[in-house]
Amino acid sequence: MVIETILFDLDDTLVAEMEWARGGWHLVAEHLAAVAERDGADLERMMSGFFAHDRRRVFNQLADTLGLDSDALHECIAIYRHSPRPLTLLPDAAAALEFAADRRTGIVTDGDVVTQSTKVECAGLASSVEVIVYTGALGADHSKPSPSGFLEALRQLRTAPDTAIYVADNAAKDFIGPRGLGMRTIQVTRAGGVYAGVQAPAGGEPDAIVGSLLELASVVAAWEREIARGPAAGP
Repeated sequence: MVIETILFDLDDTLVAEMEWARGGWHLVAEHLAAVAERDGADLERMMSGFFAHDRRRVFNQLADTLGLDSDALHECIAIYRHSPRPLTLLPDAAAALEFAADRRTGIVTDGDVVTQSTKVECAGLASSVEVIVYTGALGADHSKPSPSGFLEALRQLRTAPDTAIYVADNAAKDFIGPRGLGMRTIQVTRAGGVYAGVQAPAGGEPDAIVGSLLELASVVAAWEREIARGPAAGP
C-alpha cells in the first residue's frame, strides 16, 4: 500500500450542505412561528428564496423583511448554526469511508467550529475517522486554501504528504493547499452541490475528478499502480 492516508472534506463531500441548511431553516421557522406568530412553512420558503438570491445574507434578509431587531437576528443565526438536527451521511460517502478504513483517515473542514462539530456529531462521523481538523480552531488565517489544516492532520497522523490524498468538492479553494504540500487530490462533483461548477484557480486544479465517491477505490488503485511502476525510463 503506497497511499497511506485519505483525508476528506465535510460539506458536500460526506454530508449534503443543503440538507443541513434546510434543517436549519426549519428550526428557525419553528422558533419564529412561536414567537412572531408567522406561518412556519411560509418562513421556510422565504429563507430558501433568500438563499437563492444571496446565500451569505439569508438571515439579514429575513430580519429586514420581518423587522427583527439585532437580538432576534442573532438568536436565529445561533439556532441555525448550532442546533442539532437530522443529517445523513451520503450513501457513496459511507462506501468511501468503508474503503478508507484500513488506511489512516481524517477530515479537514472550514467554518464555525461549533457548527462543523455539530454536523460531525449529527452525522455520526466521529468514529469513522481518526482525526478531525477544524481550521477555524487554528485561527482566522488558517482556513483553506491555507495548507495549515492539512499540515495539522498529517502531523497528528504521522504521515507524509506524498502518501496522502484529499477528497473534496470546492475547486475554488480545496486543492491549492494539499497540492502545494505534495498531496494528491480528488474532486467529487455532486449535482446540486453548493459549489458545483466553481472553477479552480491556476495551481489549484484537482488531480482527478469523480462523479461519485464510489469511484474512489479505482482512482486510488490506479495511482498506487502508477507509483509502484516508478518513473518512466528515459531514452
